[in-house]
Parts: sequence; structure tokens; C-alpha cells
Amino acid sequence: MAVLSTLRGVKLVHWEPPLLHVKCCPIHLGEIGMPDLVVNNTYEGVTKIYFCHSRVLCPSSTYFSNLFLNGSWREGQTGTADLKDDLPEVFAFWLKWEYTRVFDLEEIFGIIGQNQASVNDPANDVKDNPVHDPVDPSVDVLRFLVAAALHADKYNLTGFASVIIAECCRFAQEKESHQIQQAMDYFHERGGRPRLPFFKMLRSMRMLHLSYHNPSVRARLGA
Repeated sequence: MAVLSTLRGVKLVHWEPPLLHVKCCPIHLGEIGMPDLVVNNTYEGVTKIYFCHSRVLCPSSTYFSNLFLNGSWREGQTGTADLKDDLPEVFAFWLKWEYTRVFDLEEIFGIIGQNQASVNDPANDVKDNPVHDPVDPSVDVLRFLVAAALHADKYNLTGFASVIIAECCRFAQEKESHQIQQAMDYFHERGGRPRLPFFKMLRSMRMLHLSYHNPSVRARLGA
């Protein structure tokens, strides 16, 4: 992915053709034609423009299928959607997943590292973002996953949401209860719904951690 140009705060983003995994069979994007959708993602006054495929986005989300395939909506007539307040790192990570079906935690660590360097630069005015809060890398990854889960909930991305739960559960198993609690606090700060399966998973993980470290519970388990 390369930034083509910047004009009045608008960054034009071009996607190099990756491999698209469909039914476990990777195919080249050339087989699904040229992009037919334009998605403008605006966050804190900066807009990134993504050229996408309806054959990729719409089957993954009832939100996007209703938006683009319903001829009565402006987006369906123009093929252009203006999305706001989506964290750019999370948005780009999700879009890449839609095209590749690759969910890489190491990539998230890399995103956090890059943005932490920006935070440490006094010339940059960095605002609220889950990867900009220098608590510790593990908490930052958990917060990134929280933001990704809320993104999936916002756009009804059921497949992406399921992968996030599985990856977060695996990652959180090796973390401390206070780290998971910070992720839960961040979930509430961003207005997450407590009934969301992702939050229920976090809550269960924290309870398991607390129970395991309780001396009486450990004694019963023979630990």
C-alpha cells in the first residue's frame, strides 16, 4: 500500500494487488476486476481514500451490502461511502484482513511501535488512539483488539469479529488480570456494548485469571 499524494489533508491510498483467499483458495485480485467502490475514511480531519471491491466488502457485512447494493441510497448510486471517526490503523488493518484473511499480531506490535515513535516526537500533536497510549505493549495490543472489535460491531463484520475473539483469547491467556482489566476499561471508554461477545470473553478471561491466582482456588486445583 502506497500513499500517492496529499492535498488539503486528504491522503490518497492505493492498494497493490494482494492475494485474496476465497474458500481457502488464494486468487489474484485481477480475477475480480477493477475496484468499483470508493471508501473515504476521515479521522480527526484527515481523510484516506480507499479503492475497494464490492465482491469483497459486501459479502462480509450487511452494513456494506445494504449501503452499496441498495439503489435507494446515495452510496449505492455513486459507489462512494464517507465513513467518519474510524481509527485509521484499525480501519487499514481490517481492510487488509478482508483481502488477505491474514490476522497477524506481530503486525499490530509493529503498528504500535511506529506510532509510539510518533508520540515521543515533540513535534507531533498525537491525539486519542489506542496505539498511542504508552502503558505497555501488551495492554496496547489488547486495546487495539478492543478497537478492532468495536469496529467489527459497528459495521456488522461477523467474520472479522470471530477472528478477533479467537486471537484475543489466545493472546490474553498469557497476560495478567490487571492488563485485561485495562482493556475492559478502554472498551467502556469507547462506548462498547457490554453484551458484545468480545466483552464477555474479556470478562471471562479476567475472572479465570483472578480465580486461578486465588490461593483457595489454586489449592482445590492442586496448583
